Amino acid sequence: MPSDLQGGLSESTRARFGIIEVVDPPSKPYITLFPKEGTAYDYKFVQEENGRWEAWSDTVAAADPIPKVASPL
Repeated sequence: MPSDLQGGLSESTRARFGIIEVVDPPSKPYITLFPKEGTAYDYKFVQEENGRWEAWSDTVAAADPIPKVASPL
């Protein structure tokens, strides 16, 4: 199955997944396209200026470490 999100769903795809409702394409093109590498779970969208996709691994690497005395809730 193709993984690129560059257009609308074809009739065969809609039938295959039981998608009944037709959604019109956006009125203007997307400015910030989804990265071609990885999956949707590898990124978060940062809403600054025009927006950008940021890898979760970068966010985790920059985070403060969890203290050794931390306890679960």
